[in-house]
Amino acid sequence: LGSGGLPFHGMMDGAGIIRLPSRGNGGNGGGYVYVSNSKKGGGQGGVYGLYFDKRGRIVDYKQLLTGTSRNSGGGLTPWNTWISCEERESIGQCWQVDPDPSSEHHATPQKTILGGANGGSYDSAAVDNANPDKPVFFVTEDFFDGPVRRIETDGNGWSSLNGGGTTTYLRIVDEYHFEWTSDEPAARDSARLNYPNAEGITCRDGRLYFVTKYGSTLFTLDLNTMKYVTEGIGQLNHFGWGSAFEAQPDQIVFGPRGENLYFNADGSETHFSISATPGVYYRKTGTYYTILQGIPGGKYTEDKTVGLAFSPDRMRMYVGMQKAGVLLELTREDGEEFEG
Repeated sequence: LGSGGLPFHGMMDGAGIIRLPSRGNGGNGGGYVYVSNSKKGGGQGGVYGLYFDKRGRIVDYKQLLTGTSRNSGGGLTPWNTWISCEERESIGQCWQVDPDPSSEHHATPQKTILGGANGGSYDSAAVDNANPDKPVFFVTEDFFDGPVRRIETDGNGWSSLNGGGTTTYLRIVDEYHFEWTSDEPAARDSARLNYPNAEGITCRDGRLYFVTKYGSTLFTLDLNTMKYVTEGIGQLNHFGWGSAFEAQPDQIVFGPRGENLYFNADGSETHFSISATPGVYYRKTGTYYTILQGIPGGKYTEDKTVGLAFSPDRMRMYVGMQKAGVLLELTREDGEEFEG
């Protein structure tokens, strides 16, 4: 792929889509880039960019971050960069990547303050941009006592993630309330007891959503009232009974219009004793629906869906099968937008 004939990366994982400026970018103005992590270890991970023109045709492909390992999930920033999280026990970090070829930071990805001085086993990132002058970032840690961390920046833009900031951690106070504390050991105890192995995370309209691997639980935190609720993921399908899916939830993302919460699922791990299949599902007003699902015993059994993202025009959904190394592009049969 691309001008250099680079093979498509293996072990794809978290991804996002960033619209490119309408001018410049080597004739790719008005297009977009699918930014995708690689979860390979041994320094062979990193971040890759699959570039599309405004009509959805592939025009380039290249590596954007090298020398990192087990790049799992991540998140988009308000200034159109990508945060890539390393899931490396105790030493992983969170990196900022700018996929815009016309940007001054395009060739110089940097380690951010989000992972702290010591690092951790990080999974995904989200941002509350209610105050654009000082956005607040959240990072999950896929570890049995990994607390969700909250980082209040000192400013905005690329440089705001290079230094400064204030970090606190999520502690569940009781069955209704939570707090952000500077007491990291207390927060780790809380994570171990209440939300071990947190994974996908997203923020919208003053609420923070994240999922836990074990127990398959969706946490919804109201950042204004400091109250929270939990929900067993997939507990009610669109028929009004049973579970919509049995695989463990992984990454989550809101749809283009913010109407539905979409889930990737890991078919290789399940909290049931039976095998599960990977898929893409969405939640709307407490009910779960299936977009796609691997066939039990089929080609993608025990694979994992990753990298769910939507094109800027809302006409295309992208999702990968991690082990098979396949990136799927989905469109609606009726030719309409997703959530149109």
